[in-house]
Amino acid sequence: MLFRAFKRIKNIPIIKVSSLTAVATVVRVATNLILSKVLAITVGATGIALVGQIINGSNIFMNIASGGLSQGITKYIAETDDFKERKKIINTVYTFVLFASIFVAAVLIIFAPFWSNYFFHTNEYWDVIIYMGVFIVFFAYNSVILAIINGLKQFKLFVIVNIANNIVGLLITVILLYFFNLRGALIATVLYQSVVFFVTIFFIRNQKKIFSFSQLILPSELIKKLLGFSLMMFISIICISVSQIYIRTFIASHISFKDAGIWEALNRISAGYLLFASASIVTYYLPRLSELQNPKDVWNEILHSSKAILPLVAMASLLVFLFRKIIILVLFDKSFMYMEDLFMWQMIGDFLKITAWMFAYTMWAKRWVTIFVISEISLALVYCLLSVVCIDNFKLGLYGAPVAYCVTYVLYLLGIFFMVKQKLGISFKPFR
Repeated sequence: MLFRAFKRIKNIPIIKVSSLTAVATVVRVATNLILSKVLAITVGATGIALVGQIINGSNIFMNIASGGLSQGITKYIAETDDFKERKKIINTVYTFVLFASIFVAAVLIIFAPFWSNYFFHTNEYWDVIIYMGVFIVFFAYNSVILAIINGLKQFKLFVIVNIANNIVGLLITVILLYFFNLRGALIATVLYQSVVFFVTIFFIRNQKKIFSFSQLILPSELIKKLLGFSLMMFISIICISVSQIYIRTFIASHISFKDAGIWEALNRISAGYLLFASASIVTYYLPRLSELQNPKDVWNEILHSSKAILPLVAMASLLVFLFRKIIILVLFDKSFMYMEDLFMWQMIGDFLKITAWMFAYTMWAKRWVTIFVISEISLALVYCLLSVVCIDNFKLGLYGAPVAYCVTYVLYLLGIFFMVKQKLGISFKPFR
């Protein structure tokens, strides 16, 4: 009986792709775990908090530089088999990203002291911002090429490139951390994502025909379509990054920077084990939803894929909770043991988050810009508000952060479920 159940699950498309991406995900998780351990030993909780700040900050600028077009590229490349149409999309994206990355580079380099003070509350790390500005164009093109590979459904190439990128990224970070300590970790955070561009180029060198940049074009009709995704990505990154920066800063100012580092470490654990689910969703799920045109087919795919993914996420969350002490000691050290009390609400929140994503990705696939923007801004505002209330007003201290996280995703899941259901015009009972 169990064998038959396993066989059925194994043959579900999203699980097949998950199996293919599993190796890449394992490598990425492993590199993140090694990096977390190295950071914990070398720079401690305070250093991890500062690294978290620059990660969120660089995400904002790097996604603006890439035009926030990744999801749109994947969608439109996946939707057409016509070579000329694909080249038109690729040339348009390359042109847009060229101008966007030059603009962002100028903003970063000219106002480097300001951004250093904003992210680190000191001008000491202005050179980190300079490095980000100089190399940001390479990150932008790397993210675009990966999105094209995903849209072409070249899953094996996508997996190989991601594995290579993660390994190179880890090496760069460890080397710079060893020689320059905290400053090296901060530089590596903004640098490695650009350096891996050359790794990606190496792997696609035999497919110059499809990936080459042949002309500068900005056709208005296509740009209008892509800008919808650009707005969605920009809003998403801004909301996620700014809310995390705000909460981390709030914890640092109302409790301590060490506690902010512990909260960041907890988020790293969540991000690590949830990579298995998010990798499958991005690699298989988005292109698949983009292909489907009938609303009922879209809804059935959501439910079908959810039944495959969510039990695995629930099991992973439970295992992380049960072995949390070992995880903390392996990934960090005894000074992070205070984190143990935060796991229950965080793990519940993680499960709710992935469940919500199964419905929310429909907004990407179908380019529902307005409701996406509303939902993302609402999510960020509620998360920040509940964090302040739980940490300060309810006097829960650091414990209030995961409580706020969990409650936020309860509300988000309910809202996104009914919004997507109504938008698709589904009137039948969802889990019949």
